[in-house]
Amino acid sequence: MLTLEEYTEQSIIVLTPTDELLTADAVQEVCACTDTAAARQVIIDFKNVRSLVSGSLYPHAEPIKPLLTLNQKLQTEERRMVLCNLSSEIAEVFRITRINQILEVQPDLAKALSNASGVSS
Repeated sequence: MLTLEEYTEQSIIVLTPTDELLTADAVQEVCACTDTAAARQVIIDFKNVRSLVSGSLYPHAEPIKPLLTLNQKLQTEERRMVLCNLSSEIAEVFRITRINQILEVQPDLAKALSNASGVSS
């Protein structure tokens, strides 16, 4: 499940997965929303997500590769993806795997919105 907020004037959409466990299916739902939205910037708010499906246990449900693929697709379209509100566990996984060097991560939604709008805080 996913909630969607649109900031039309800034050309931003905020997508918030509602499940505590992020799966490839949830990322595919995010992808579908980005395909239909004209927003130049996509913020994925992880405020409800506490963990990721393990790729070693469930490779078909692992969400990291689909997130990286989505980021690459958006960059090709000259769009931007930002993640925010990562739990400490997810932030640690991203740090260890260096995904945080590929994907843009902001500490919270306010910071992600201000950076996306070009406003410094």
